Formats: sequence, structure tokens, C-alpha cells
Amino acid sequence: MERIGLVTLYENSYGSVLQCYATKTYLRKYNLDCELIYERARGIQRVKKVVKGATRVAYHSLMHRDFTKIRKQLKKNQKIARSAISVESRRKRDAFINSVLQPRGYERDLLTDHRFQEKFKYFIAGSDQIWNGGYLVDPFKFLDFAPDEKKIALCPSFGTDEVKKFNESSFKRYIGKFRYLSAREDAGVRIIKDITGRSAPRIPDPVMLLTRDEWNEFAIKYSYDAKPERGYVLVHFLDEPNENALNAINLLSKEYDLEVVCFAYHQKSFDTLANSKFFDGGPGDYVSLISNASFVCSDSFHTAMMSIIFNTQFYIFDRNYQHSNKQSSRLETLLSVYHAENRFIHESVNLLSDLPCDDLNFDSIRSAERQRIVDYLNSCVSTTDDDHENIITTPDLKKPDSCSGCMACAAICPKGAISFEYHEFGYRVPVVANDKCIKCRRCEAVCKDYTLTERRAYKPKAYIAFNTDNDLMIHSASGGAFSAIAKSVLEHDGIVVGSRLSFIKGKPSNEHIAITSIDELNSLLGSKYMESACINIYDVINENLKNGHVVLFCGTS
Repeated sequence: MERIGLVTLYENSYGSVLQCYATKTYLRKYNLDCELIYERARGIQRVKKVVKGATRVAYHSLMHRDFTKIRKQLKKNQKIARSAISVESRRKRDAFINSVLQPRGYERDLLTDHRFQEKFKYFIAGSDQIWNGGYLVDPFKFLDFAPDEKKIALCPSFGTDEVKKFNESSFKRYIGKFRYLSAREDAGVRIIKDITGRSAPRIPDPVMLLTRDEWNEFAIKYSYDAKPERGYVLVHFLDEPNENALNAINLLSKEYDLEVVCFAYHQKSFDTLANSKFFDGGPGDYVSLISNASFVCSDSFHTAMMSIIFNTQFYIFDRNYQHSNKQSSRLETLLSVYHAENRFIHESVNLLSDLPCDDLNFDSIRSAERQRIVDYLNSCVSTTDDDHENIITTPDLKKPDSCSGCMACAAICPKGAISFEYHEFGYRVPVVANDKCIKCRRCEAVCKDYTLTERRAYKPKAYIAFNTDNDLMIHSASGGAFSAIAKSVLEHDGIVVGSRLSFIKGKPSNEHIAITSIDELNSLLGSKYMESACINIYDVINENLKNGHVVLFCGTS
């Protein structure tokens, strides 16, 4: 499977998370392993980076009169934005990032090593405001480490209508080296033309790579919290909503007898809204709430984008930025494309008639827009017609760095098409024999990504336990709690499953087995510190459960 390196924003907001997820998911359909990467600096490299950054700030402060003022405003806005999202929502969002997006950090010396670069077919920069013209240039976000012929710009946003003076020379130098260029909004297309002289297509945000059905499946898979039981107005503001927005929300709630659901970002003015509740949640909850809302009110680009995908009634309001870099061009382009300019509410809202109420159906435009980004991305990564015919022919199992080696995929395969080979990092990973695979997808069903979500409304308790049976204690590890529980299960005619270490011709072998008597218990005790083969144990467990036995399973692969 060929690899694509993706450099993008993925922590800033739910929209950043979704566009990153969509890019990775779409490319995976074509057997392209899209790896989210970021630049990591440690030790002396970190010191050098800090010194270099301070030097650049000092230089621009001297050379450009407005640099210091702009920088202070932007830093202040970032701090306010980080503090607005609730702790619980941030935790759930970060859990999704770590378990599903799985970003990987690389140090500069490795990024610039040609052996590392050869492992990737292309490198993608984008989308979201990765090329914000108001921020000091970060060369990494312009793929400065990558070979020019491997650079793809996937609808990056410049955030503002213009690139600040202190960034012009850097933007010209870095952007001009890209093999493929595109932008997310009309202002970005113009900036690229002005800076490089090259024409770049406008293509939609990567969330359009996935269909409505795929986003519905996403919401079902990654939505964990309970949803409102009746109709509601979804309120999602990254900054404090203005008076127009607050009036509109209250009017909609009162006129249609709807709850007001304020999601993730807790702005102070939310306390003034009647009939309102605050909801925490992760990316799946975000998508689910948009798809099921009666109305959506927001200042967020991606909230408008997701509302369009689901044909949900929505209203967008001017954002109360804490800095002078107004960033409405992306919303203006988006709404213009869908002929929904009247959904951007600039004027005062005093009556319900001040809000447009026409039925929304963006399906035909959305289909055409999706084709734009699909065609662009396919042309960049050289996807052939044959590739289209063979979409998802190989089972979509976890990547080697996230596979736990449970071997459930091989155990459930009816054709024995999955075997295990040692990876370069020293552990076993599944390998599919395509000539045996019948595309039944059973292996995919048992190979899942899990985002653990705590639902406790109480403070959890912790206990320390050790086995008081000295004989079992001596043969056990970590206090012998397992041996105590196992003994009880066996005494009540249960089955105990654990890993047994043995030696075959002097070579260690570790596998999971099932035992039925206390006399066999010692064979499962103690630490093994090596992988255990679980492939043959699942049928045994299944059969015992069907026969009414209690089964205790211990250990990981």
C-alpha cells in the first residue's frame, strides 16, 4: 500500500478534525495509506527551533510596523478560543484524534532524509486555514521538507482576503514550489495567482469527499452521548455570538417550541438564552447534532458546510473576532456556490420574518462540488480507471502501528486468507492473500477503532488487591488477583482462558489456551513479555458461552 503524508490542522476545531478524517478515509478507499504527520522537536532541536522562532519574531517586529500588534491580537484570540471549549468536549475530541486520526510526529532531520521521503508517494498540505496569511509562516505547513514534485495543495485556506506584508516573500517562495495547487475559496485562488502567476482551481473543503450516507455512518459509529428527545435549535459558536444571533435563536426557540442545544463551546451569553441546555461531545456527536437539528445557528464554516450536506436549516452570523483579520471570505464563497447568501445574517433580527425560511435542497450542487474535489485529488495521486473499478477490494484492517495483534480477523476468515508476518518493528501484523479473499468483510467487522468515552456521573473508586493464597501468590505476578478470580471461576465449573508459555526445540512459544481445572492454573500464571497467539481460542470461547459456561479471559495478544 502506497503512503501519502498529510500535513494539516487537526486540533483547532471539530471542522479541522472532520476534514482531516475525510481526507484519510477517502484515500484509504484507493489503497493509499494516508498518514497524518507533524513536526516534532526534542532536545537540542527544540532549543534551536525556539531560538530561530524568536529571531524571526524580532526581525519582523523591526521591519514591519504592524507585526507586533497583529501577533498580539492573534495570540489573544487563540487563547480565548482554547478556553471557550469545555474540558469534557476537548477530552472527547482529543480522544478521537489520538485513536482514529493517529497523528505521528517526526523530527526535522528525519523529515529531510531522502530515505524517509522515498517512503511516501506524495505529501499533501491542507485543508483548513493552514496557509493563514495573517500568521507568521510555518515552513513545515508549506511542505518545505518535501521534494517539490511530491507536493500537493489540497484546497488550503488563506483565512483572510490578503497576505500580510511580512509574509509575502515567504508565501511566494514556498507556494511556487508546489506541483499541484488549489484553494478552498475565491480569495485564495486570487492570492495564488497574484503571488505565483499560476492559476489554481477552487475546490470545496475535504468534508465533501464523503457522501451524506458516509457521514451518517460516521455519526452512528462515533456518537456516544445522549441526544435531545425532541426538536432543537443547535447553537455552535466559536466566539461570542452577537446580538443578531441571540435574537434569532430566541425567536426560533419560542416560535417553534424548540429546545436550545449549545454544543461544546460555552460562551458567556449562552446563559441568557431561554430553554437552553449545554451538551458536550466528540466529532461524532457534532455531526449527529447537525444532522438531526431543526435549525442550526453558528459562526463556523464547517458547521455551515455540514448543514449543507444534511440539508439542515441553518443561519450563519458574523463572528466576533478578537483581532482585525476578518475571515468571512471562506463563508461568502461557500454560500455563494450554494446560492444561499441569504443564510449569512448581517442585519438585525427582531422578527422571525427577518430570517429566510425557504426549503433547502443542495443535493445537485453538492454532487457537482464533490466531483470537483474527487477529480482534483484523483488526478494528483494518479488514480487510474482500474483503481476506480477495484475500490475497497482489500479488507480495510488497522494499520500496523494500531493493530493489537488480537488475530480475530484471521480467526473469523472463512477461507483462511489472513496470515501473520513479523513487521519491521518486531511484532506480527495481518497479511491478506487476495487470491483467497472472497470480500465477505467479516474481518473488518471484528477489526474496529474504539474511542473510549467515560460516562460516569460519579467519582470512580480504586482498589488494591492481592492473593492471600501464598502458593498462588508465589507463582503469580502483580499481586495475583487473576489467580484468585480464576480459582473461583474454576470452582464453579467455569472456563479460564489465558496465555501459556512453552518451549519447542528451545524456542519460546506463547499462545492463549482454555483450562477447566485448578491443577492447570499454574500454566497460565506469571508474566511472559512476548506476543501471544489468540487465533485458535475464539471458537473455544464461543462454544463454551453457547453451552452456558462462565468464561474468564485474561491477557492481551
